[in-house]
Amino acid sequence: MKFRLCTAAVAVASLFPPCVALAQAEAPEGPFVGGVFARPLLPSPPPAISVPEVADVIAPPIYDSDGNANELFVAFRYDNSSGILDTPALAKANSHADFEQAVVDAVKGANAVTQGALGHPSHARMLTDGMRLHSDVRAKLTGDDPRERLEQYMVLQYPTVQAAIHARQTLAHHPSVASVGNNDRFELSFAPNDPYFAIQPNAPSAGRYQWGLHAMNFPAAWDVAPGFGYVAAADSGLVNDVAPSDLTGNYRTQFSFRAPGFAPGGEFHGTHVLGIIGATGNNGVGIAGGCPTCSVAMAAFSGSDSDLIYAIVRLAEEGFQAINLSLNAEGHPTVTCPDVGYQAVCDAISFSDRRDVLLIESAGNYKTSAPAFPANHPSVLAVAGAQNNVVATPQNWSMWNTNMWDGFAVVGSANAGGNGVIAPAKSIVSTVPPGAIYNWQPMYLCGDGSYSGSLVDESGVANDGYGSCTGTSMAAPHVSALAGILRSINPRLSKDTIKTYIRYSGSNASAPNFAVGYGMPNALTAVNTLVAVTPNRLTPLFAFYSDTRRDYFYTTIPQMAVAAAYGTLAPRRNVTPNNLHAVPSALYFSAGSRSITNYPSFPDQPWFGGPAGPYANPTADAWVFTTPSNPKNAAVPLVPLYRLSWKCGDPTSNPPTAICAAYPEHVDTTYTADSAGVAAFQSWGYKLDGIEGYIYPKTITQPTGTERLMRKYNPTRDDHAIFPESFMATMTAQGYTQNSGSDWLGYVYRNSSGNVPTIQ
Repeated sequence: MKFRLCTAAVAVASLFPPCVALAQAEAPEGPFVGGVFARPLLPSPPPAISVPEVADVIAPPIYDSDGNANELFVAFRYDNSSGILDTPALAKANSHADFEQAVVDAVKGANAVTQGALGHPSHARMLTDGMRLHSDVRAKLTGDDPRERLEQYMVLQYPTVQAAIHARQTLAHHPSVASVGNNDRFELSFAPNDPYFAIQPNAPSAGRYQWGLHAMNFPAAWDVAPGFGYVAAADSGLVNDVAPSDLTGNYRTQFSFRAPGFAPGGEFHGTHVLGIIGATGNNGVGIAGGCPTCSVAMAAFSGSDSDLIYAIVRLAEEGFQAINLSLNAEGHPTVTCPDVGYQAVCDAISFSDRRDVLLIESAGNYKTSAPAFPANHPSVLAVAGAQNNVVATPQNWSMWNTNMWDGFAVVGSANAGGNGVIAPAKSIVSTVPPGAIYNWQPMYLCGDGSYSGSLVDESGVANDGYGSCTGTSMAAPHVSALAGILRSINPRLSKDTIKTYIRYSGSNASAPNFAVGYGMPNALTAVNTLVAVTPNRLTPLFAFYSDTRRDYFYTTIPQMAVAAAYGTLAPRRNVTPNNLHAVPSALYFSAGSRSITNYPSFPDQPWFGGPAGPYANPTADAWVFTTPSNPKNAAVPLVPLYRLSWKCGDPTSNPPTAICAAYPEHVDTTYTADSAGVAAFQSWGYKLDGIEGYIYPKTITQPTGTERLMRKYNPTRDDHAIFPESFMATMTAQGYTQNSGSDWLGYVYRNSSGNVPTIQ
């Protein structure tokens, strides 16, 4: 059976997590200055970050759990400034600007009068430092001009948050103070700055912007849960297996591969599909993926059954939660499983079922009465295609229907079937190889340039690496992105439950029909419904250890846990199409302190030891959050728990030769909670695997009932471990005694009973 990529019939010749301020006592994790790491420094280390030669090096503000800062915004009345400055300093002030500078100088100089009047701040600066107006300009502004008012604010920093609170109470009643307030932190509402994201109401085509994300209400959903799921595409690959820059941040090379029969040439399609799922959001370029902080991978294949089977099985064995299939079988809309002719494909789908992997597939581009195989399989979520009807109104859509003939059949979306959904398919802009043309036909218009003098790219800009395309191939990845978000909110929920949440958020959920199924999913509705039934948004961080790999491994994703238990967890050494299981002994044992109530086994129960075996029993030491929202203080978001890995054979300076000689399958999986830590480990050759949830940041007061999440390094094993602080003695006895940068990452809840912790 030959599969067709659903975009066209004929092919013509790459965190946005909100920033969190660091407390004065805490520095970013990397580079590893002051910490201990067994691997020597690189022969040519990256240049050190130099501190600008300025008088003021400002420590970032500290926030408590209620959002109070150790900094205040203060504006003074220059004409009533008694008690702020001593008489000689005040006499020298001939203008508001002179007075403001005199106050700053007095604080820095520890002037007794000023320090006492202001509650003993440790530092002062003008709010507009670096962009101060010239005095001649200020003289032309009226006192109520907002720019002039901004010039008058100074920022007073205090040694502690409590000192700032006390000073604010005092200054609020001081006759010389016009205004005083807390230096609040905003919780950002995520509206990406990617140029192709925003609605273009006067554009000639909806292809000028990402109308599909707006039609499915993704922007509002991101404010609740940006998602950190693991989503792969079995598709036509990327040019030279390299992701474009807008995909690089979320693309995982260590999980990506070519199926044995892959032949290059159709990479436009795969690049476009993967960008819809997981292009980096809010990076100021190009587009935003539907799951902008998901980890995405590409299983490159060229269309045969064997390659499709290989792609599905290997992605399932690597631990992916959802697989996008933007394809359908030509001429086989009525194939159903079991089927003698297609039983191998049926078996691959059954295997993905066993691993609880959600398959999402395009319904097809020909107006048949039913979605084509394997989208018609009951385990696969079929996705029909929609078109935009009013450019400025993304929610005004209908089923994609062109009534054109392309040599195979009448073009337009196949039906979703009674259990499917519909998603945006026509005029979808995404990442593509720059300047490439995939299909010039008017019913598809897939390209980033011109063909025979006509612009194929509906996005309006040729040769910029972003192009529009039409087909149900574009519809499926919208739904796969939503699946990635939902599977991260509660990773233990089954794929069938996730499908139910997707369906019941649809525009036709109350009366599904055969054409559009349950209708177009509403991402916010699905996210809010799932969050509401996820206790405290907490999930266990499953713990494993492999003696063969000499590695502690932690994940919130059951599919990744199963991959560890079966020894197929990436990265693996010497993996080729013929020896995926080259070292079947490289298995991980469950290593957590307690099991999880009402979660007795992972999907596809490992056969080693049976239901009570050490591989199968889900255990954890800690619970982490699944969305960034901080239940203790909405103004201070939680921070991502990043997972990175290195294996013997990966490029690195001065590798741990002795360990790799004794344990050639050795892997070190490590974790960090800030981007500097990610960069530091990457400088040693580690690859970012993804995000495993969110934890309380180090910058807040320790929440009641939590423990510090420690990270310690064992130089004998060349391995990092993370664990609640109460496990320190146990882990020290195992040799986990040294630090890599920081010794702890944030606050978590210990798994003390197996039940979801109570947030006090």
